[in-house]
Amino acid sequence: MDEAQAGRSFKKAVLGIRDEGDSMRDLQVMKVPINEELCKELQGSMVGYLAREQDVRRIQTTFYMEGFPSVLVTHMGGNMALIRSSVEGDVARLVRSKKESVEYYFSKIKPWNPGLLVVQREVWIQVYGIPLHIWGEEFFKMVGNRLGVFLDFDEETISMS
Repeated sequence: MDEAQAGRSFKKAVLGIRDEGDSMRDLQVMKVPINEELCKELQGSMVGYLAREQDVRRIQTTFYMEGFPSVLVTHMGGNMALIRSSVEGDVARLVRSKKESVEYYFSKIKPWNPGLLVVQREVWIQVYGIPLHIWGEEFFKMVGNRLGVFLDFDEETISMS
């Protein structure tokens, strides 16, 4: 039977709780290996803390237009963005030579290391089987706020398509 049809909540499925008798004490910690190759690729990368709410694609476009086409800017979640390049030394050169642009977009910038963890993530959720008589902005905000902080819903949701 499909997990979604088994009557278990997402939380129970993620935690491995099969029925009311199961508990978290029965769960095992999953040890995940570090991706050493990716860690090597990220050496020389920086993590910027966004100074203002900003689309990271705009930041990347600015850096591209300022002569750094190899620099990629990726939103990590919260107010953090990863600044990396396949060209060794390009990120450091960008930070040194385009100080004004970097300071405009980022309140602070640090070398990437595995200990820099994001404490906030944006996720989209899908909720199925909503009765039509409760469908609406208030319901979706209630669900979002129950799980964290409601941000927005898409056009398909608004139009009930």
